[in-house]
Amino acid sequence: MEPNNVNEQTTSYERNQLAYLDDLEEWQVSQDDTDVRGWMVYTANGEIVGKIKRMVVAPAQLRVRYLDVELDHEVTNAFRDMMRRLRGVDERDAPATFNEDDKNVLIPIGLAQIDEEQHKVWVPGLSISTYYLLPRHRHGTLITPAYEADVVTYYDRNYLERSGKYDRMGYHPDRHRDSDYMDDHFYDCEYFHDRELAER
Repeated sequence: MEPNNVNEQTTSYERNQLAYLDDLEEWQVSQDDTDVRGWMVYTANGEIVGKIKRMVVAPAQLRVRYLDVELDHEVTNAFRDMMRRLRGVDERDAPATFNEDDKNVLIPIGLAQIDEEQHKVWVPGLSISTYYLLPRHRHGTLITPAYEADVVTYYDRNYLERSGKYDRMGYHPDRHRDSDYMDDHFYDCEYFHDRELAER
């Protein structure tokens, strides 16, 4: 797959090995597959996590890697309330842990269960509170290797109940993304298994 034109954004995508499907004009979800953009994401208990805004793909493999989800306002509000209680400060004095514009999170496709009948996506392995401290980003910003490392490390602790597996300074996205461990637990979704993006 060749980039449409060489510019700063394309160069960044090539370096980071991840891209938003919306930004790849030559590629789209196959007609035989379901496009989950716009669908809601839920926990196993039916709590709303947020809405899928974009799909993050690895262009070289033509595979979906992450769902870019805008957190529901109930999740962001619950997080703010929790931080205020922990800090014991007035709302006006509570320092912001996240920028107000940072409302999006990445969910590895391997953690998602696609419900085509109800047009919903379920993430059964995580409670709603897990999303409170999940590293966030602003809608449309590039997914850098450092940010991806933070995301994977957080899931590694909270989903797999392990810690210390990834060293942010020594993290290599390509190596870990191609490893059996990452494929099994984060990137291997039954729905998207062996499915590739299609040319427009």
